[in-house]
Amino acid sequence: MFIRPILRITKITVGLFPRSIRDMLKRVPKLTGFYRRLLIKNNLIREVVSVSQQTKRYHQYLAEIDGNQSSKWKEDGDIFDILVCIENFDEKALSLTLKSIVKINNRRESHTYILCNDGLVKEVQDFIQKSGSVYTTLSVISPELIVKNALNINKALFFIRCGDSLNENVFRIFSDHESFSANIIYSDVDTLNIFGVRENPLFFPDWNPDLQMSTRYICTGFLVKSSQDFLKSFNCVVDFSMAADWISEQYLLNDCLLVDHISQISVHKYYDDASKQSKALSSTLHSLVSKVAVVEYDDTFNIFKYTWHIKDEPLVSLIVPTKNAKHLVETLINSILTKTTYKNYEIILVDNNSDDIDSLQYFEELSNSGKIKLLKYPFPFNYSAINNYAVNFAKGQIIGFINNDIEVIEPAWLEILVSNVCRKDIGCVGAKLLYPNGLIQHAGVVMGYGGGAGHAHKYFSRNSPGYLKRIVATNNFSAVTAACMLVKKIDFLKVGGFNAEDLTVAFNDVDLCLKVLSLGKRNLYCADAVLYHHESISRGEDNTIEKQLRFNAEVCYIQNVWKDIIKNDPAYNVNLTLKFEDFTVLNNDEVVRL
Repeated sequence: MFIRPILRITKITVGLFPRSIRDMLKRVPKLTGFYRRLLIKNNLIREVVSVSQQTKRYHQYLAEIDGNQSSKWKEDGDIFDILVCIENFDEKALSLTLKSIVKINNRRESHTYILCNDGLVKEVQDFIQKSGSVYTTLSVISPELIVKNALNINKALFFIRCGDSLNENVFRIFSDHESFSANIIYSDVDTLNIFGVRENPLFFPDWNPDLQMSTRYICTGFLVKSSQDFLKSFNCVVDFSMAADWISEQYLLNDCLLVDHISQISVHKYYDDASKQSKALSSTLHSLVSKVAVVEYDDTFNIFKYTWHIKDEPLVSLIVPTKNAKHLVETLINSILTKTTYKNYEIILVDNNSDDIDSLQYFEELSNSGKIKLLKYPFPFNYSAINNYAVNFAKGQIIGFINNDIEVIEPAWLEILVSNVCRKDIGCVGAKLLYPNGLIQHAGVVMGYGGGAGHAHKYFSRNSPGYLKRIVATNNFSAVTAACMLVKKIDFLKVGGFNAEDLTVAFNDVDLCLKVLSLGKRNLYCADAVLYHHESISRGEDNTIEKQLRFNAEVCYIQNVWKDIIKNDPAYNVNLTLKFEDFTVLNNDEVVRL
């Protein structure tokens, strides 16, 4: 019973060892392996949850949550028409979909349209006729009818792919949402395996346009208000990817696009999903994207990567606060100067009461070289105040906040961050940060972890795709870490910069991001800007009573000011746990959140 407290103390103690000793210990595989297994077993660090564990937890979740949700739903829901998309004819898949539609139409009828390529129309019609079922409200349509404007569909359309099954409560789920004013509404999904058992839940974030453009995460189970505009995207050939790309098109075309998300599962995906994601964007989306970015398809993770065009290469002011720590600063500065391909930047080094002779001498050398601007901040450590002070001396349109324990790995890091922060709807942009051992230190910040905020997918492998591919795909988070973060100077000043009164050390970057979010901007995690982060080496751990009191006060501040977003982070999902950073389903004792 005493193992966890002992391990917790051991973990803190190991963290206080000099870096050279920790590196030496890591070179003993049996010792580090034994230590890691103990930490995992006692939930002091997290390891990737296996598929079987996830399935078990999901079934426990379903047993707990289904009754709670059904009692909240209205008896009758609004009726919408259903569009079933067939890419390749599959009798078993179509039968599964149609049976689920018949089941929900027992008491309330909507019209079902089956969209398939012109050459499949007769085959689909023959199958329906010989199936013996009566589909009195069903029509088979094709791109030819769409091109000829021969369809008169005025209701909202609910899109699913052939093989997917509708949850029997789909009408009630959507009517409970009470937001048919949105242009698009989507829901969460799971999969029915070969035995008809639900598994692999995909609990999506609220509208996340960068995740959509990278991964096409919304591809089935969504409602479109303007059915005519949506159908026009299928004007030549039926491809499952077209529906997802149409959503991305709407984002690029319409600044006022309203997309809502329902955190409930209304569709069960087909277990034998034979549809392979197209490696090419739809012609319309490609035409739109080519004006603003270069896009590449990543075969390893089946995602799209965008390099956004940079206009006039704006000056970036990289602000690096430090006290002493010559070896860290030297590693950072050298890696920036020798590896960075983006050249229009300045480095502002802020010395906060350094007293180490070697460090002071090195900082003066940097200053005299003409490459680095050296500022003195002769006051007690206050991360927020130091950076606010330095911004006053920054000449750049873009401000970059860089910890002194960062190390550049890939030359294009700054170009990637700049290309994204220059987008008009983007606020704060953060990088993928790795521990020296290659595990994830930062891949976006989730509100609610630990009661305040924490790093998504912490300790996952850098090459792990993560939940919904959110480690490897550039996507939106409510916040990112200022250990390596860019923001437009005008946005930083508009929100008053960092909060130097209430958040002197912790959560100041989270607070800044959320203030920028309130401007109507979206914050972004850039998966392709990868750097090392030797986390908090120079400042040390919060291991004194004074530091703990300060930290607790800053947690309370965040919890009070941002309580709504902590309760339900729109970039996360209320069905996912806040106990660990691994995106697993809620524990039973957490279901009360819903």
